[in-house]
Amino acid sequence: QAAKLISESMTSMWLERILAPNGFFHADLHPGNFLVNRIRPDHYVVNILDFGMSYNLSTKEQRGLLLMGLAGATKDVELLTKTLWDLQEKIPEGATYAEFAREAIAKINGVEPKKQFATLVVWSLSQGYRMPEAFTACKRGEVMLENLLHEIESEKNMKRLLTEWAIRHPLRLTYLLEPYRLRVLKNLIKVGWNLVTKPQSLLTADRNEVSNEK
Repeated sequence: QAAKLISESMTSMWLERILAPNGFFHADLHPGNFLVNRIRPDHYVVNILDFGMSYNLSTKEQRGLLLMGLAGATKDVELLTKTLWDLQEKIPEGATYAEFAREAIAKINGVEPKKQFATLVVWSLSQGYRMPEAFTACKRGEVMLENLLHEIESEKNMKRLLTEWAIRHPLRLTYLLEPYRLRVLKNLIKVGWNLVTKPQSLLTADRNEVSNEK
């Protein structure tokens, strides 16, 4: 029971950090990097060790993480490939999105959703594309924590925890996804994420409030 509580809390906290304004996160959260102190029978303090693999996600990368979460939850392959294209740091000369999308969709045809991102990254690297290092590390950390939740037979998974985050932070969610509101409206409805409806001027003013979520 303790392992379940700690693992679920750590994963939820990890999502809080990567989607906070500064986007700082630890990319190697395996159990060996947890130092657990039992204060009371039902109270634990967890210290995180070894920050050698830590990064900061940019706003663009945070937006990409949310869009990929939406794409995976709603099985929207087009949104997945478009988000992946937009995140590329390096694109081979002469490459076009239409060509990239066609080949990428063919590549993940029949691949289970949780393995699609890894499949696309390996394929895109072989074609001369390059993803941001921080984003790749973030997705690697996500898979690590997802596997941890599976091992302890948690009822929660990354999809559910991401939805819980979205419910807790509607302003931050809106700030990150506002540029894509119309494109992902149907996806948002399917997963139950709600963007705040405000004039753009108020959204800009809300940045100070968003920063307080750190």
